[in-house]
Amino acid sequence: MNLERYSPDARQVLQYAEEEARAFRHGQIGTHHFLIALIRAGAFPGDEREARLYVREATFELEPRLDQLPERLPFSYGSKQLLARAEQYAGAGPVTTAHLAESIKHQSGHVVSVLHRMGIFLA
Repeated sequence: MNLERYSPDARQVLQYAEEEARAFRHGQIGTHHFLIALIRAGAFPGDEREARLYVREATFELEPRLDQLPERLPFSYGSKQLLARAEQYAGAGPVTTAHLAESIKHQSGHVVSVLHRMGIFLA
């Protein structure tokens, strides 16, 4: 991935997403980690602690917690799709937090259920 295409704020979201995946002890950066990162960055309304609780509940049985994590966590398939969509939205310009936020609106599964539990319904 070419991080030079990403604005400083968008790079911060990528860093937050990895921090969230590490905090959960997950072996990859999932779309649900991006959701918390975007809330943390102020791209969506909501309480990041509440989002973490709902993500924990949604992923508890599905995503194993690892004792040892690699130095660099890979992106999940869904996260790769999210990033590719954000790059498409950006066109030739830099990828911004707004592009990442717009991209996550098209996700399904955990991300949507967490948003709905938080009372956030995206068009």
